Amino acid sequence: MDIRSIPSKEDEAWEFKSSRTPEKELKLKISRSVAGFANSGGGNLVVGVGRNGDPDGGFPDKLGNQETRPFLDQIIRSVEPLPSYTVAPIT
Repeated sequence: MDIRSIPSKEDEAWEFKSSRTPEKELKLKISRSVAGFANSGGGNLVVGVGRNGDPDGGFPDKLGNQETRPFLDQIIRSVEPLPSYTVAPIT
């Protein structure tokens, strides 16, 4: 995903989560956002962007002992109804 395609603020289709959020809190925030999108027709969740739309350091390659992709898959797969989703790096 090209960073230029990300809007400057959140709306019904875009939600931002800071990469500076503590891991436990981030899991909860991601699952709530995914559930909301799953129940409302979809959307885009961008992790590593602050509420103001500015990148805030990006998402780390690992969270604890877990690689980023399995970390995200585990959270998303715990949501019901399970949405279809894509995880894409921002370039």
